Amino acid sequence: MKKKIILFSGWILWIVTMVYGISLFIHGNSFKTEDNRIAIVLNKGEKELVLSEMRILLSVIQEMLVFLSKEDYDSASKKSKEAGMDLVNNLAAAEKSILVKLPVEFKKLGMGTHDGFDDLSKSIREKKSYPVLLKEMGEITSLCVTGHKTNKIELEKSF
Repeated sequence: MKKKIILFSGWILWIVTMVYGISLFIHGNSFKTEDNRIAIVLNKGEKELVLSEMRILLSVIQEMLVFLSKEDYDSASKKSKEAGMDLVNNLAAAEKSILVKLPVEFKKLGMGTHDGFDDLSKSIREKKSYPVLLKEMGEITSLCVTGHKTNKIELEKSF
């Protein structure tokens, strides 16, 4: 009888742990705010890392526009590639602890943005027309706008 109780308790504990883990993966460390956005709770270093990545992406877009205005396709393509999955891979070690805190929708926006930069890099290398390139840049920036409209970063409260 004791064995059955211990076994049953173990299964219940396992189920609760799995539900918590799945919930944490989906929702991250976040909550809904009064302005109807999702507040992602990070410590100071994590917040700075996320914001610095966003600043890198914005700088890349600005530099790409300058390169394209000079018809320097090679430099524009390289710059776009830097903001693609290469950037994710370069920041992977630092971001591992953050990923569990980010809601899944925020992760999707981020990965979509980086994939978009990789696709754009290829389009630039192929010297597609400016309307096509601008459309792809618009799709990337719409992901950024969506991210900022629907999320904000809050600092963890320290006690």
